[in-house]
Amino acid sequence: MAFWTHVFIIPGVVEVIESTMVALYTSLGIENSLASVVVLIYRVICFWLPAIIGFLLLPLLNRNSEKVDPLA
Repeated sequence: MAFWTHVFIIPGVVEVIESTMVALYTSLGIENSLASVVVLIYRVICFWLPAIIGFLLLPLLNRNSEKVDPLA
């Protein structure tokens, strides 16, 4: 089976990017288990945390859009 058929199993292409980052860190001399933890923490900070914060701030950011009528 081709490699690219397995790429989109996990949302956000975790399999490709994170495995490449772990391979890069291990080639630089960092232990595999530590590199895996660092890459997953990076994923949480750079992807999930902003998405959750944005989702929580959405009502606050949309409150001004209800006052303005774009068709008027």
